[in-house]
Amino acid sequence: MRRVPALLLAVVLLLALYVVPTAQGRSAGSRVFVNCLTYFAKTRTVGFVARVRPRRCDVQGEPEYNANLLPAGEMRWSGWGRSTTLGRGVVVPTKGGGRIGLRMRLYRIRRGCQGRRYYTRATASTKHGTGTMRLTPGCKRTRR
Repeated sequence: MRRVPALLLAVVLLLALYVVPTAQGRSAGSRVFVNCLTYFAKTRTVGFVARVRPRRCDVQGEPEYNANLLPAGEMRWSGWGRSTTLGRGVVVPTKGGGRIGLRMRLYRIRRGCQGRRYYTRATASTKHGTGTMRLTPGCKRTRR
């Protein structure tokens, strides 16, 4: 007779340990975004769109007048939402040419537009070399 309450208590404790961290880890405040440069055809403007685990993302460094644009595609991410996330994909060519393998590391999470959390640094590696750039956590249209 004493086994049932002890067993029931053990099951309840195990469920509590399993459910509580899952609920905290998936709350809306824990999502982390990266800004992807996007062309808005209707208004003929270019601006940033906040994305989570993007498969395709044109990563624009800061300051915009003196930064590189990295058109990343077919991205697969591991560790998204942690302090550092690693991605693998390809550099999507803008003017023909072959596709180049890409490894990207996003890190340095900071609060930005609308209180969201953003990755604000990117290090990208291809067969041609490695580079690091600052990313914007803001929400703004960049140019007409």
